[in-house]
Amino acid sequence: MLPHVAYPRNIAAYSPKYAAIFNITNSPEFEDALGVLSWQAQRVLTRAFKNLEKFEHGMTLWGHKETYKVSLVEEQVNDALEKYQEKNGDPIDYSEYFYPVIEELHFGQSLEIRLEMQYFITAKAIYEYVSNFKDKPSQENFNQFRTIANLITTSIEFMSLELRKDQISIEAITENARKAGKARQSPYEKAGTIAAVNQLLEERKEMLNEKGGKAKLIRLIFEKINNDEIPAPDIPSEKTVKYWIKQFQKNMKSTN
Repeated sequence: MLPHVAYPRNIAAYSPKYAAIFNITNSPEFEDALGVLSWQAQRVLTRAFKNLEKFEHGMTLWGHKETYKVSLVEEQVNDALEKYQEKNGDPIDYSEYFYPVIEELHFGQSLEIRLEMQYFITAKAIYEYVSNFKDKPSQENFNQFRTIANLITTSIEFMSLELRKDQISIEAITENARKAGKARQSPYEKAGTIAAVNQLLEERKEMLNEKGGKAKLIRLIFEKINNDEIPAPDIPSEKTVKYWIKQFQKNMKSTN
């Protein structure tokens, strides 16, 4: 019988916070759920929780990431997801974009952080998909598999470029994806909602300096949307309207 090995809690893959994600490969449903993608999924899980470390004579080995480093990446992911929802009104659908993380969750992070976000998001999505696989209807699993396949394929592409040290290609892909994401309009932009809101804010901008003025503006925006005075594909959340006001104020400062 092998002796019990106690792994340090500061290693992300063995910490209470992340061990379940890293060890999802041991689940009986792992290969059934992922099929031909199971091997690629294992590679992404390894990359999410390990780094290739260089040693003398050109030797490289996988070394575990510390828990705090993975936690920092998770914080960046949560912040980006929140900003995306504030901007677009709905949570991100990873199946809609070829490079969803790089295109749509770019909010000023460094390239290194965006790649780490890509791997973490994919690892967490794999974990959630496999964990719930046997309890979900086959059609729902099929639809979600498209999302998982997209995330895994994109992660493997970046990992291959990393291993080849092809930084130029990585930067070219991420820059093109960033431009595509920036050029793509949200449903509220397409409907003219944001333009109409900005016009209203321009007309009533003095209210932003008044006590309780922002709350009055938010109520006025909802009133005009409900009365079809401001075009909108649906009723946005209060969080989304606050984000529009915040962006208006930010743009106002930059033009002054």
